[in-house]
Amino acid sequence: MFTKDELAGLADFYGTPAGQALTSKQPELQQKMMEVMQPRIMAGMQKAQQLQQEFAQQQQAKQQAQQQAAPAAAPAAPAPGQ
Repeated sequence: MFTKDELAGLADFYGTPAGQALTSKQPELQQKMMEVMQPRIMAGMQKAQQLQQEFAQQQQAKQQAQQQAAPAAAPAAPAPGQ
């Protein structure tokens, strides 16, 4: 994914005090990010489940309405002997 020049630049960076600080602090950074992100992810999942349930209910209501309307829309059969 990286060019030879990019890899050399990354190696140079990680050899600096700033690059070494990034490497040593990265696990703590990831932990803090997860602490912030996890509640948001869970809230998003709950909202998605709620929307899915609402959509399923709407689709079921539409299907029931169509089934009820179908017999009423059919023409009446002629009486026997007519």
